[in-house]
Amino acid sequence: MQDRLKWNYVAYYAFMHVAGVVGLWYAFTHASAGMIWFAVAYFFVGHLAITCGAHRLYSHESYHASVALQYLYVLGFSAVAQGPIVWWVGKHRQHHARTDADGDPHSPREGFFHAHMGWLMREKHVDPAPLQYTRHFWRNEGRTYAPALWQMKHYKWLVPMMALGVPTLVGYAMGDTLGGLLVGGFGRVAVQYHLTWVVNSLGHSDDGPNGTAANHWLLAIPTVGESFHANHHDRPRSYRLGQQWYDIDLGYYTIRLCILLGLARELRS
Repeated sequence: MQDRLKWNYVAYYAFMHVAGVVGLWYAFTHASAGMIWFAVAYFFVGHLAITCGAHRLYSHESYHASVALQYLYVLGFSAVAQGPIVWWVGKHRQHHARTDADGDPHSPREGFFHAHMGWLMREKHVDPAPLQYTRHFWRNEGRTYAPALWQMKHYKWLVPMMALGVPTLVGYAMGDTLGGLLVGGFGRVAVQYHLTWVVNSLGHSDDGPNGTAANHWLLAIPTVGESFHANHHDRPRSYRLGQQWYDIDLGYYTIRLCILLGLARELRS
């Protein structure tokens, strides 16, 4: 497959970054404290859906989640506009299977920018991963992970609704519709992109026993535990990324809460 630029993707990310900068400008100059707090809260909803849902549940099957919890995950994941969960999982599993080698979609060997976001604009890297990385979604006739398949089927309307529609409606309720769209929508999504991508770039910047994977404690809170990336590559099926008691892993805390609520079980440590 040729490694050509996908210009529609280049245009999309260029637009999202321009809109994101406008959103951040609006946050610092016009938005109310309530709107900013909403954007921060919605950011964490989306990021927890990434780590607890797309990553620890669907990519590595680190625990079992109820159908109700899975629907919460797929809605939250739709708010971050990072593709269908099935696609995201396929790329992540491909990354683990081919870490730092040919076939790793965001290999750091191709440069920091490529690992961070450049790969998302290259044809051979954004096409769906081979079926072997996503076959588990159709296990048991798709009943186990039906919410993820539902999200894939309805992705084109779920993402605009969750990523932009919900913040706009909240902004309207707060008396700042534009602020909802710009701050809770575009600004938040732009920040969310980079705090997801940094795990692929900065999280693979050091050579160590796990290839280039590295832990970055200072990023633990904004990445909800994803920055403990060397730990993850060492024990990829563990539902806990922060292995020490002092490691702040908000994804781990969330899963433990779901267990107490009867929404999760069968943990892999």
